[in-house]
Amino acid sequence: MNGTRCDPDLSCNPNCDFCPRGTEKLVNGSCVPCPANCSACTGGVCFQCVDGLFLDPATSNCAPCPPPCRTCFNNDSCDLCAPGFTKQIVSMSSGIDDAVYSDKCIPCDSNCRTCIVQPDRCTSCFDGFRLFSFRCAGLFTVAYSYELNISYSTFIDNS
Repeated sequence: MNGTRCDPDLSCNPNCDFCPRGTEKLVNGSCVPCPANCSACTGGVCFQCVDGLFLDPATSNCAPCPPPCRTCFNNDSCDLCAPGFTKQIVSMSSGIDDAVYSDKCIPCDSNCRTCIVQPDRCTSCFDGFRLFSFRCAGLFTVAYSYELNISYSTFIDNS
């Protein structure tokens, strides 16, 4: 990207080629801030809010997403979930690439710090637990979860 990138400052160079996120370029080339909580605007009117907020069509203001959403489309529909929540797969025909997800965020299982696709498919664990095949198991459980299936005769024959 060539050109002058300006800082969000009202006294910015009047020859800006690129304005940073949360500002807009005026016809004179200067960058001016968008309305509060707005990441993109035109003519001082917001059309994209910062993460965690959505553009309320009734007020044209940025409003908070529901608590389990990190980003959302509106007050009822999550785009991305906050840590500790996941969007569950509703249907899938040939693989994960064509999966259809719910627009609601559901909590991960209690030992999962983060999860994906299903609440019990952990991607990270809380302290005191270790990730083992997408499950969070207590350290004691992981250390002693294998069963020894060797008969006495096999043991004697191999000694």
